[in-house]
Amino acid sequence: MRKPDGRDDEIWPGIGGEIVGSFRVGDRECLIAPAQQTFEGDAGLKEIFRFAARGEDYVILERARRAATEVLAVLTSRELQVAALVAQGCPNKQIADCLRISEWTVATYLRRIFDKLGVDSRAAMTYRCASLIGDYPAPRRPV
Repeated sequence: MRKPDGRDDEIWPGIGGEIVGSFRVGDRECLIAPAQQTFEGDAGLKEIFRFAARGEDYVILERARRAATEVLAVLTSRELQVAALVAQGCPNKQIADCLRISEWTVATYLRRIFDKLGVDSRAAMTYRCASLIGDYPAPRRPV
């Protein structure tokens, strides 16, 4: 496993000694931990794979994705408006014009949304909010 500093062959320091590594696959956050630990019902973690390395057994755990109701509880109504306009394909300038805010404010909303949802792209944000955006009345896109 390659560490962020480029070195191999060392186990990452764990969170509370339990987690030996983490990685992302798209919008999925995965953790690697020793297999002998119990994670059932722990912080929405679900075991997805087991493997052995250097004579030790490990598991790969996936953090459960937030349900639509959780996303709704996390995002403000203005953040949902921004997400809806992004889903319609609007660039930041059009979003700013439509909502009568600055482009800097749109960028700030997007950073906050990305952080709250644990995503790093507009496409991933749209995917995570898709079920809400269909039901949420988005502002009309400027012509």
